[in-house]
Amino acid sequence: PRVAQKQCVALRAILQHEAQARDAKHQEEPRTENNVHSGQTKLLEERLRELIALPRAWDGYQGVPVRLEYATFAAEILKKYSSLWIEPPELVPGSDGSLQLEWHQHGFDVEIDILGPNNTIATRFDHESQELTELELQTDFTAITQWFLDIEHRERASLSE
Repeated sequence: PRVAQKQCVALRAILQHEAQARDAKHQEEPRTENNVHSGQTKLLEERLRELIALPRAWDGYQGVPVRLEYATFAAEILKKYSSLWIEPPELVPGSDGSLQLEWHQHGFDVEIDILGPNNTIATRFDHESQELTELELQTDFTAITQWFLDIEHRERASLSE
């Protein structure tokens, strides 16, 4: 249990460090189209490598590392939306080797649960309208493109205020 606690604390520290580094960078630099995405791909790749290298029982139970094919599928999804003005997601491992991508930005909570390649559940909660949407997706992610455009629209609106 102590080892598991230390691993959970270490995982939380990694996530907090990523968020703090991202926040510090955005506070230091004026936000432009070019620097929004600089470094994000590298951070996400590093994080995915960490998650597929997790030790067995990383969660204090029987947790397994994120499966390589799930991480690869996640990278493909992320690549589709890398040109938008949205912050990168939090990458959260599941104890069964699955992976969750989470965005909590501008009044939206978007979560994509990767249960396997071509097997995902996408959920969006809009805090303004209180609307909850859940979709089961395989290969066609066009249905959630509007979700990211909505986040991008609110991001741009907040910058112009």
